Amino acid sequence: SANRKGANSNSNTGIRNVSHIKNKYHVQIMKNGIRNHWDFEEDQFEEACRFAEQKRKEIFGEYAGNG
Repeated sequence: SANRKGANSNSNTGIRNVSHIKNKYHVQIMKNGIRNHWDFEEDQFEEACRFAEQKRKEIFGEYAGNG
């Protein structure tokens, strides 16, 4: 599923790997059973989106898919 495109149909932000929970944005990426998780303040949505895309490319390389 690493090279899948787009967010899940039940995503509350519409951006892959970015969720909004309790006034914070969370970026979560899992590979080989290891969960990587980063938090962003509520006013940092754009930064969280860019960060998620960058980390997907870093972690999955050419199989990162599109966000």
